[in-house]
Order: sequence, then C-alpha cells, then structure tokens
Amino acid sequence: MERKLLALVLVCLLVFFFLPGIPVSAAEKQIKLVFADMVPEVTVAAQCTKWWGSEIEKRTGGKVKIEYYFGASLMGAYEQLSAVKNNVVQITPYYSGYHPDIAPIPLMALFPMMNVGNLEDGLKAADEFFRNNSEVQKEFKKNNVKYMNPLFTANAYMWSKGPISSVEDFKGLSVRAFGPWLSLFGAMGSRIVSVPVPEIYNSLERGVVKSTLLYLTNGVGLNLFEVTDHLNVTNLGHNCGMPLVMNLETWNGLPENLKKVIEQVNKESISKFYSINQKNYGREMELVKKKGMKINKFPQAEVDKMKQIAREKVWDPYAKKLDEKGMKGTEILNDLIKCVDKY
Repeated sequence: MERKLLALVLVCLLVFFFLPGIPVSAAEKQIKLVFADMVPEVTVAAQCTKWWGSEIEKRTGGKVKIEYYFGASLMGAYEQLSAVKNNVVQITPYYSGYHPDIAPIPLMALFPMMNVGNLEDGLKAADEFFRNNSEVQKEFKKNNVKYMNPLFTANAYMWSKGPISSVEDFKGLSVRAFGPWLSLFGAMGSRIVSVPVPEIYNSLERGVVKSTLLYLTNGVGLNLFEVTDHLNVTNLGHNCGMPLVMNLETWNGLPENLKKVIEQVNKESISKFYSINQKNYGREMELVKKKGMKINKFPQAEVDKMKQIAREKVWDPYAKKLDEKGMKGTEILNDLIKCVDKY
C-alpha cells in the first residue's frame, strides 16, 4: 500500500513539474522586469521598446516578462534616471538631457545638427559610441545602469503657431526645447522654455510657448496638430541620446543564458528600429497633413547657418566645460564625431 502511495506521489510530482508552462524549479521562476517611460504608447520609441521586450519574452520561453508603463503613468520624466539607478524600475530610456549634472556624456549624442543623416547610420554611430567609449561606460557604471541599445526618437521637427522658415524667425520666439537644444535656440535669440513632454500640449494650448522642437512620432502621439498649425520638417538631428538601459544589479543577477538572449536582441535592434520608424513615418506624415498642418522646410543656407551656430555655441562650449571638470570633453566629442562620420 505504501509503495502504491509513493508511486502515486511520484507520478503527481512528475506531472506537476513537467506540465507546459509550469516552472521545473524555483531557480527558473519567471523574472519580471518593470519598464517605465514618459512617451505615449503610440510613439515609435514605445513600439521599438515593445518589440525588444516581446522578442526577449519569446526567446526566453517566457522566463523573462516585461511590464510596461508608458505616458508617465508610473513616474515623471525627471524621475526615470533615479528610478532605474535605484532599481525602482529595471528598464528605462536614459534621459541624459534632463540630467546634465549626473549624465553629461550621452547627452552629446542628441546635440542639435549632430545626427542629421540617415537614421540607421545615426543609430549605428550612437551604438558604437555608447559601447566603446570608455568615458561613457564609466558614466553608465557610476549611475548603476547597463547599456542595452540606442533607443531613439527620430526626425526632430519644429511644431509652431505660425511659420518658421529662417534663423531670423527664431528671434524673440518662445520655444520649448530640452538639453543642448536650449542653448541653440537661445543663441538664435529665442525665448526658451523648458517643459517636460507630457506638458507640451497644455503649454501650447495656453500660449505659454508658441513653438516646440519635438519628434514627429511624439508630436502625433500628443495630438500637437490640435494646438499648432505649422510643421517644419527639416531634420535638425535624430535624438540618439536616450539609450535604453537596465539597472546594473538586475543585469548582473540574470543567468548567463538569459543575458546572451538579451544581448542578441540588442544586436538586432538597430535594423528593426529603423524598419519600425520607416513604416510609421509615412502614416504619421499623412495624418498631420490630413489635420491641416502646413508643411515647410528650411532652405539649405539656413540649415548651414544653424549647424555652424550649433558647433560654435553648443558642441564646443559643452565639451570645454567637461574639459574644465576633468572629464575629457573635447576628446569625447571628437570620438562621437568620428563615429558619426564613419557611418
């Protein structure tokens, strides 16, 4: 009788442990990672992140599960870096533009007029910079994060009430921007205003600002066509300064086989991100046109003026300030430019 009972128990245990979807041991318990970001879920950046996460979930057989919080639903934009640093969340974009005091180096990858070529090439340049520049890696380690991939927001455009067609038009204009863009618009004579992404719509609606630099996908996600009437579609720089990062302690605690899966997905991210962006771009441009937005571009001569201003008033002074702090700013800047030129 005891043998039959023992055999029955063993059969039940075997069934329990080897049924599909049931972990075979406590060591293989599902790992939940929390992701948080300020951007709306409809944006390209959000779509890219969800592709990345879904691939990891699929390739790990569900051993890794990512929980998403978009649109600042879990925390504000300025809280994200502190949250991932302290493992409140495990994954988030690294918004260096909001934290030049503790995250000054990746901010260079969103310098105005820096990445104005093909987006895919810009992502390759940023990825090489983030992975190989020793000073960037030191900063990531100091802030307790592990670099994943060059998450981005492409096509930095000017949304405005009224047209903006030249450098002269920026004089006296109230402009919402962020990070080093504030310096560029300030150098062109604008009245600059710093507003987090979730507050842009209300600021334009109330007239706090008359224009904003914002990426096409974010602007569409925020319905800015309801509070502006002009869109200048000159590419003023792809934002490659918001790399996706994971809390370093969380990363170090992952089993090696799961790390390999994540790194493989990271390697495939650039081409996939570019593909996602291209599919969305046509749809988004069609939408803003249907909403009555008037589309224009800066003449090349005006673009050249802005690039020169950016180099003289933003790139070089920023690098020199880092030099003064003993942070090899000029060397880092030259390395970034070398990466951009390479691709």
